[in-house]
Amino acid sequence: MSKIFISGQISGLPLAKAKAAFDETADLLRSQGHEPVSNFDTGLPDGSSWDQHMLANIALMMTCDKIFMMDGWERSRGSRVEYKFAVERRMPVIFATDSKMVAVRMEMVDWIKEAIGEVFGTPYEYFCNQTTRTAFHARAIFIHHCSYDAGIPVETIMRMVHRKHSTVLYAIKKYQDSCRYDPEFRELAAKVRKLLLSSHRYQNDTK
Repeated sequence: MSKIFISGQISGLPLAKAKAAFDETADLLRSQGHEPVSNFDTGLPDGSSWDQHMLANIALMMTCDKIFMMDGWERSRGSRVEYKFAVERRMPVIFATDSKMVAVRMEMVDWIKEAIGEVFGTPYEYFCNQTTRTAFHARAIFIHHCSYDAGIPVETIMRMVHRKHSTVLYAIKKYQDSCRYDPEFRELAAKVRKLLLSSHRYQNDTK
């Protein structure tokens, strides 16, 4: 597990909108087994100066292993400082908009769909608009692997499965419980996982 500092734009955005974006990124990183940290964790009171926020952010970054640059980070003076500090400290930098990773992620989505189709005996697309128990199982497994293995953002998964933000987060959190307590789900999930792990290329892309 890595401790990852989240960097992104806050100034110039409504505070609620900025916090929601940071929370979504934190949920994604947490679902992948990481510990997210951001400038919303500094504990500074409202009205603190920019300098105070930057000093607190740098102190938090010193406790982290990596930094995650959110979409639009270039528009933030604070994020640009944090990026430069991370580079000087030789912290691994993860970009949300890395074009190469986007292509890899989308290819992994296709593999996930193929594995689910093979295990369930029905193309994954068939389950998108179904409300049966089997369809729920298929979607939950799809959402888990898209989030955990491929690192697909929650908003993108929402569009792919045509479901609300809360529904996608519920599926991400529910996956482990279903594997533990639902024998039918556990068996299906294990078969899909086995198929994915049998692909050396898939394994390489999830490392």
